[in-house]
Amino acid sequence: MAVRELDRILNARTTRDGAGVTVHRVFGVGTENLTDPFLLLDEVNSCIPEEYSAGFPLHPHRGIDIVTYMLSGFLRQVDSLGKACMIGPGCLQWLTAGSGVIHEEMPLESAVLRGFQIWINLPRAGKMVDPLCREAAPEEIPVVPILGGKVRVLAGRFGGASGPVIGVQGKPGLLDVELDPGAVFLTDLPPERTGIVHIFEGGPAEIGSVRTEELPESSAFLLGTGDSARLRAGPRGARFLLLSGTPLREPIAWKGPVVMNEMSEVDLAYKEYGTGTFVKAL
Repeated sequence: MAVRELDRILNARTTRDGAGVTVHRVFGVGTENLTDPFLLLDEVNSCIPEEYSAGFPLHPHRGIDIVTYMLSGFLRQVDSLGKACMIGPGCLQWLTAGSGVIHEEMPLESAVLRGFQIWINLPRAGKMVDPLCREAAPEEIPVVPILGGKVRVLAGRFGGASGPVIGVQGKPGLLDVELDPGAVFLTDLPPERTGIVHIFEGGPAEIGSVRTEELPESSAFLLGTGDSARLRAGPRGARFLLLSGTPLREPIAWKGPVVMNEMSEVDLAYKEYGTGTFVKAL
């Protein structure tokens, strides 16, 4: 078993999105060829309502999967599919935008609003599928106990358990891993798949043989070649996301919330949005 070492640091930055929500952009535009098929990873973590209360008013998406995973607080989502739902602590929403969906995401004021949003690129052949929104409550997300920790299987497979959302294009893997101090996490990660680690709680840890105390906090770490991933928690334990997926290796044309293969397709999407013909399926 060849353990993957740290290959590259994806430096995070703080920015504003939506109507002025403060987000921690772990990676996004400019790294898409490195993180393929993953496009973006945002984290919101705030106890100040002014940093998030304006939310994300109505906006379109096309050509991607949008995964929202909440740790604390509530996010109300309404979309052009006629779906209205509340995404609360421990909940997962998987929105396949496909041919086009319009939605809004509005946070409710809470002691702490914390969660992640991940954009996953859809292949050329699947970009114009009918949109579909699926949710999983906390009790529907498998929790696999491991020595010195536990793993929530958000997507893909781990320890004999499968994520709660079925029929996902590309079969990405998303794991939320919690480790006690000094505990080690080891898992197979086929060499043909992209591997990304984002440590969001805990102190120093090891990725392969590299200690993260020497690395920027809250950034993402791209794993190199090999067929397994190994992480060791530091004295304060660790909690991290492990993303894995097979690269599409297709052209990426990206503008705002629309991701296609050619800029002409992106331009058409915005033209349709302006003329009220964006949504293809209800």
